[in-house]
Amino acid sequence: MNRPSATSCRTSKATKPLTKRFRSPVIKPKRKHLGRGVAVAQWLPLGGESHAFVSVDERGQITVSTAMVDQGAGTYTAMRQIVAHELQVPVETVGVEILDTNRVAADTGVGASRATRIFGNATRAAVTEVRNRLLESAALLFDTTKERLVLSGRGGIRTGGR
Repeated sequence: MNRPSATSCRTSKATKPLTKRFRSPVIKPKRKHLGRGVAVAQWLPLGGESHAFVSVDERGQITVSTAMVDQGAGTYTAMRQIVAHELQVPVETVGVEILDTNRVAADTGVGASRATRIFGNATRAAVTEVRNRLLESAALLFDTTKERLVLSGRGGIRTGGR
């Protein structure tokens, strides 16, 4: 009876030989002080649904509201900066209100390094609408078109020019 030695191996009849196309590469012995490793990563920043609201009250207080929880990446600051830039006001004049998640629809969350991108875009869309409404209201008061009005940089609205 032939017995395999300790260094040989036996294959079953069910095992099919690999075709030439699918043979694994020959692994050569490694040199001294040389390691081998495998790295696998998956990063899906994807988009997502998010909610941001911008309001200006009768005293001129500007607030950006969201139910997103900033986990330290500075997303609230980025949202305030977006609002301040669009409305031409100092960033210190823009406040943040953290909404209860029951007050807004569900969103996709802040994972995968996407919070600033998706909540920033939602903030920009909201502040653009607020900006347009402010200019339309001022156009009615000044009896002109909103295209002739500009934001002054300190929260005021004036007609074009400097």
